[in-house]
Amino acid sequence: MLKYIPNYKNLGLSKAYNKCINMIVNKDCYIMFADDDTYFSDKYISNLLSEVERQEARIISGIVKTNTGKYFSPIKSFRIFPTRDLMVTKNGDYDDIVCINSGLTIHYSLLKLVGNYPEEIFLDMLDFWLAYKLSEHKVNHVRIIDGNIVQEFSNEKKDISSIERREIIYEKDFLTFCKITNKRKIVGYLMIVKRKTSILIKKIAFIINERRAKKCVQ
Repeated sequence: MLKYIPNYKNLGLSKAYNKCINMIVNKDCYIMFADDDTYFSDKYISNLLSEVERQEARIISGIVKTNTGKYFSPIKSFRIFPTRDLMVTKNGDYDDIVCINSGLTIHYSLLKLVGNYPEEIFLDMLDFWLAYKLSEHKVNHVRIIDGNIVQEFSNEKKDISSIERREIIYEKDFLTFCKITNKRKIVGYLMIVKRKTSILIKKIAFIINERRAKKCVQ
């Protein structure tokens, strides 16, 4: 049975998650998060269902890549600036890793253990928050299974205005995340500067390419 729960307006991801989780009646169940810009292969879904039936792992996810083939999730660290060697690239069981929410499947009992998602965070950093809370309770044990997962990463889009709009949300959420987790704000500001620099470089490249295209037409 499929049940659609409308919000009628954009309340934010954290409120949407909490609303659905708090409506669950069957306490012995798994919950899978799936965003509308994430694509799951049949192989991943099939392997996921097999894992859920076995009920050996309480948290299950897969290796997530972007449209350009870059590894995106999971990360073997809580570092805000992860290096390439910290990306999880093989299936297996891992402790204290960070997975993006989309594609993550977790037992209901663990979500109730860590409590509701912080609703002051609108969209970004909810995955890091969940991983932190799971680690605090010493239950961040994740099984990474086989199957393709592709995430449309906002920073890889060519629409600069769309990237800039998303960045406004990210800045607010990141600083709120730092406050909630007692991370020094300087970490948040450094990440924001890094992303702003990246957007500026994209903007310059976009303008240059536009001018070249106009010259070609002329």
